[in-house]
Amino acid sequence: MYATEQAIIDRYGNDALYIVADRDKDDQLDHLAIEHALVDASAHIDLYLTGRYTLPLSTPSALLTRLCVDIAIYWLGEDRGGASEERRKRFEDAEKTLAKLASGEVKLTVDVSTSNSTGISFSASKRQFSRQSLKGF
Repeated sequence: MYATEQAIIDRYGNDALYIVADRDKDDQLDHLAIEHALVDASAHIDLYLTGRYTLPLSTPSALLTRLCVDIAIYWLGEDRGGASEERRKRFEDAEKTLAKLASGEVKLTVDVSTSNSTGISFSASKRQFSRQSLKGF
């Protein structure tokens, strides 16, 4: 997942989250709805990144976190009829950025120490048996 509930709060504040995620209007956030929106937004982002990047990314960039937050907030607001013009604009901007990522017009900075071109990494523990340790058997 590219973002968390805390990332939404850090970017837009508690009030913005309550506007879209207080489903019963009882001053309680619907944490499950928030989680679903973030998972859905992350999967949506992956649709654009597939083929260009090895997924899942081990450390998502700040750009992907922002895009995930904007998409999730829009979908949360849309679900409860509270999709504002500002949220719609941020969602559309996120879609445009994702399209540029998919086309290669814009590229993510991926930490090469945690990712490689094949998507395969190998690791092994210390060798337990050697010619020396098995000498005499």
